[in-house]
Amino acid sequence: MERDGRITTLNWIVNIAVTILFIYLAMRGIDDLTGTYKIDETIRNTKELRIALERYYQLTGDYPELTKPGVNLNLHLLDYTNSKGQKISFAEIYGRKTLAKTYGSNSIIASNEVYDIQDFEKGSKNGGWNYNYSQKTGEIHPNLSEDIYIEKINWNRQ
Repeated sequence: MERDGRITTLNWIVNIAVTILFIYLAMRGIDDLTGTYKIDETIRNTKELRIALERYYQLTGDYPELTKPGVNLNLHLLDYTNSKGQKISFAEIYGRKTLAKTYGSNSIIASNEVYDIQDFEKGSKNGGWNYNYSQKTGEIHPNLSEDIYIEKINWNRQ
């Protein structure tokens, strides 16, 4: 009788351990999928933003001042009418009223702040976008560290 009690207790302990292991592995898998999604979306958002910047440049001969206060939350602040009377709207070119955010993690929050920077290696890595506005290059990168997600990505090369 005592032996049956030990076997039952052992089975119970093993079942709990297996359940905890299963939950741990499932959570890791969810984290991996979430990280992959965030990476894919950040790359997609970067491409969309670069395409809009280039289209705007082709229409105006200049890049928009994304670093101007409030513009990240209201792209219509960049609207203007050219000498021919045509309205040029970065928001319409981009297809959004606000800039896309870079995703957050445990260490940073999601952000669409834009920082004027010339050396992309020296970014703060605290989210948002690094944009070379002052030198009028139109170059833009996510302001993220390489190890923000499970896969390491050099965002300055993306």
